[in-house]
Amino acid sequence: MNRPILLTLCAAAGAMHSCNGVSEKQTPLPNVIIIYTDDVGYGDVGAYDGRIPTPNIDRLARNGL
Repeated sequence: MNRPILLTLCAAAGAMHSCNGVSEKQTPLPNVIIIYTDDVGYGDVGAYDGRIPTPNIDRLARNGL
């Protein structure tokens, strides 16, 4: 490969690589919490009139994060 073509290809590759991040906007990832419990239904939690006291889950249900 002759030298001018090689230099042109290298310059084009460098220009494409440097322009890649300019148009890309960073979007924040959502905060997701998954709470796993064993043998608990939605009616067992205190926030949904359950009989088991769950103050922290009640606070999350009431206020969100």
